Amino acid sequence: MLNQKKISRAGGVTIPAHLRRELGLEAGEVMDIGYTDKGDIVLHRARGFCLFCKSDHDLIMYEGRFVCSTCINRMKKEAEQHV
Repeated sequence: MLNQKKISRAGGVTIPAHLRRELGLEAGEVMDIGYTDKGDIVLHRARGFCLFCKSDHDLIMYEGRFVCSTCINRMKKEAEQHV
């Protein structure tokens, strides 16, 4: 596999940088860890940060990125001004 990683002595696995960039994962994000009946390990974002202001409140997932409602409202207002 292209993204094979070894488990460290502490039990950690590093997510490759290109995957973190592609998914918008940032340091400090909280992940839920689980497994399937087949023994596959699954990671899910538990919480994240707004792509623009780094807030962790009122987040909405848009195309794999978190955006807070405050930033969404600011973008709506700015878009209305440019129409």
